Amino acid sequence: MGQTEPNRRRRSKGSGSHRTTYLTTRPGRHGFYFQRSVPADVQAALGRKLWKRKAGNTPQEARQQAALLLAETEREIAVARGELTLSEQEQIDTLWGWRTPQALLSAAAADKEEAKAEGVDVCGFEELGPDELWPRLPEEEQYRLWRRLQGRLKGDQEGVVGRTTEELLELVTRLKKPARTTVGEWRRHLDALLKCCGKTLPTSLERPDAQKYRDHLLDTVSGGTAKTRLNYLSGLWNLMVEEGWVTSNVFSGLSKRIRAERVRKEPFDVQAIDRKVGRLPKREQLLYWIMRWTGSHVSEAAGLRAKDISLDESVIHFASHSRRPLKTGYREREIPIHPSLMVQLEMLLGGAEGETFLFPWAEDERTGRWGANRPWQRKIGISPKALRDSVATQLRDADVNERVVGAILGHTPKNSTGVYGTVTHEAMKRAICMLK
Repeated sequence: MGQTEPNRRRRSKGSGSHRTTYLTTRPGRHGFYFQRSVPADVQAALGRKLWKRKAGNTPQEARQQAALLLAETEREIAVARGELTLSEQEQIDTLWGWRTPQALLSAAAADKEEAKAEGVDVCGFEELGPDELWPRLPEEEQYRLWRRLQGRLKGDQEGVVGRTTEELLELVTRLKKPARTTVGEWRRHLDALLKCCGKTLPTSLERPDAQKYRDHLLDTVSGGTAKTRLNYLSGLWNLMVEEGWVTSNVFSGLSKRIRAERVRKEPFDVQAIDRKVGRLPKREQLLYWIMRWTGSHVSEAAGLRAKDISLDESVIHFASHSRRPLKTGYREREIPIHPSLMVQLEMLLGGAEGETFLFPWAEDERTGRWGANRPWQRKIGISPKALRDSVATQLRDADVNERVVGAILGHTPKNSTGVYGTVTHEAMKRAICMLK
């Protein structure tokens, strides 16, 4: 697919009936690229005729990023026309993001030639003066931005590279190998943050922006939810600090004084719930019994394969796999099969073997989540999570050692003492058999 006109809508490969604006592909390159012509009246001010940047590897990623990039280019146009004034940080980030591709910084001749062949303006702004870079700003402003920009070109800590949401998510995914659902949560929180603050680059946010988003959360969600989301973002900013993308964590300490009220969980009679299981679809009843007698997460049980259950050894192996990765190494565990569960598992397995998924219907291919959105509360009066709580409560009421309880539930030890040694299969079997 070649270059697209600025306002022409073109359907992306694999995007179905959705129509995507400003997206194109490049021969021999993977993914989708945002491309937009610069209006003629601001080409001189912006020093280019075309914006081009990779938007994502999939149509969905590209569409999401294209919306942000479109807003960013609209903002550049407004600034060039004198309709909008950016902060000093944002002016540097915008200039860095669009006018300094890595090819220019490394002076790679081959990349420059390729860019020229594709019609991309490759005039390096390191060769331009402050009056050419910011012709509409007062001279004093021009030179202050110029000095800061020179620090970036020299690699000074003060001048860090403007980075996009996609670049941040690619980095954290490469380092942490998170589940797809976790990446989705990060993306959702980052998009909400940038929208709230009216910014397009995570690296352009400052402390007042973080405080503004905190106040927005406190006005719209519970204190506990606000703390969770701020802690998500704080972890991402810590990573950017370590990588030298930003100089400080703008979310540091923001959630510290937020009061999160714990919702008291009302006790329930799990045996009374057992008598209501017939209200669930047959295929979901089997999922219920596994969670009822193991205390597993719904995603862990829903992602089981035939080979994960050994009736001969009387164990269920909750293992991480590509379709349903587990959050931590402690989530990988072997749980003894309760006698009351054995008959149900024999029915479930039938002739299934090897990699066969036992609950293939439970996977949401769009989000990668397993067993999500089960309407059990309406049908039997509890959520799937309540079964896990029930197992924990029964074991603690039976005075089972907390380390054994944690091993059954797949909890990460909270202190260094808990890391040493292992919980034996016999100890877990004795505990499981205490469930009623």
